[in-house]
Amino acid sequence: MAGVAGCVAGPPVAAPGLGSLGLADRYGPAVAEDVVDPNAETVVVEAPEIVVEAEPVPARPDLSRWWLAFGDPVLEALIERGRTDNLDVQEASPSAGGLAATTGLEAVRQRVAVAIARTYIAVRGRQAVIENIRQFLAQREAAIKLARFRAQAGLVPALDAARAIAGRDDNAARISELEAMNLRDVAQIAVLTGQAPEALGDLVSGTAQIPLGPVDVALGRPSDLLGQKADIRAAQTKLAGAGAGSEAQRTGLIGYKRAVLKALQEVEVQNAALQSAKLREIDLGRATATADAAAQLARKNYAEGLADYSTLEQVEARLLSVRNAQRQAQVERALALIGLYIALGGQAGGEKFGG
Repeated sequence: MAGVAGCVAGPPVAAPGLGSLGLADRYGPAVAEDVVDPNAETVVVEAPEIVVEAEPVPARPDLSRWWLAFGDPVLEALIERGRTDNLDVQEASPSAGGLAATTGLEAVRQRVAVAIARTYIAVRGRQAVIENIRQFLAQREAAIKLARFRAQAGLVPALDAARAIAGRDDNAARISELEAMNLRDVAQIAVLTGQAPEALGDLVSGTAQIPLGPVDVALGRPSDLLGQKADIRAAQTKLAGAGAGSEAQRTGLIGYKRAVLKALQEVEVQNAALQSAKLREIDLGRATATADAAAQLARKNYAEGLADYSTLEQVEARLLSVRNAQRQAQVERALALIGLYIALGGQAGGEKFGG
């Protein structure tokens, strides 16, 4: 009997804290939170006319409703509808309650919210690019009229007008391409919200700013992840069922630490992506200001006969390029913010959503 008793596992094991795993309860320098004056409404970058719109660093967000941080009523309404009317959500709705069933339902709702948000941000990003192109086309029309007038007067070759027309038509075709992509994505959003694909047609034709959310996110401490991340909670449950000194305890501790390290890595990666996108947006803001000033000067010189059409064409093409790149950087920042919210625990399921 003594030998049998010696094989009996000890009492259940409580999940250790980060210190017991050899991990500090703080994030490293790579994910240090930026210090922002809580009374400031904007962060001004030292460059002409460049201001990054910002809000004070917020308290750690409600990760169960992270989309509210973007401050976009249309996005909020779409996600709220998706969380109730999406067919996968309705299929997952438990007929007999229970914590496990409720958790599974919330995981589906969060996946739907992420899909809607990412697609919506892509649509708004393309609409911003379309607006850039339309502004470019307006400048092209002015250049075409001037080039035609000068060609008729024998002051410049007819090639100038032909090049201006070709540049206009190429970019007009780009608008059609982007609008087709938006039509596809808006139809996807409609289906995600339980509606017919054509139900959100107004979203295609409308325009609005890209929802960027806060410039900075309060990360909290790594120990906050222990109660937020579903895979960590699952590892905690498994470890709690293992007896002290048992093989199950040994493998459970390994699995628990693996889940913790994975969660920490996801925060590091997603926050690094967010910081990178922010810096790129600022750099492109400077580049846009410089390119805009150059384009204004080139237009003036061309109108006065001090510059040829080739110079004007190159300068305006550069301006359009950096403006579009800046919009893309804003899209990347918004997507990285979603990824960070998910990494911090804004997802109840096990599916990974990258930034």
